[in-house]
Amino acid sequence: MDVRRHTATVRKFCQERGFGFADLPAGIEREPHHQPDLFLHYAEIEGDGYRYLLRGDRISFILRKGPRGYSATAINIISSQRYHPDYEGPR
Repeated sequence: MDVRRHTATVRKFCQERGFGFADLPAGIEREPHHQPDLFLHYAEIEGDGYRYLLRGDRISFILRKGPRGYSATAINIISSQRYHPDYEGPR
């Protein structure tokens, strides 16, 4: 099992439903029957409390290949607008 960490930028994340998408990391080839996106699920975000991602967040993760495509596990937030002093919280 490949445990290298990859990075990506969150493209979309629905907080109400708890999942979202990012582009596949450079160098990762998509198989023809797989989804073209990297799937992100809130349960894979490391940390305590309410876990969510924002569009534009930079994340690091371990890539997992499943029957429908790639998903991210062990997601860590590298940088986010939520840490900016003017950020008002999730909307």
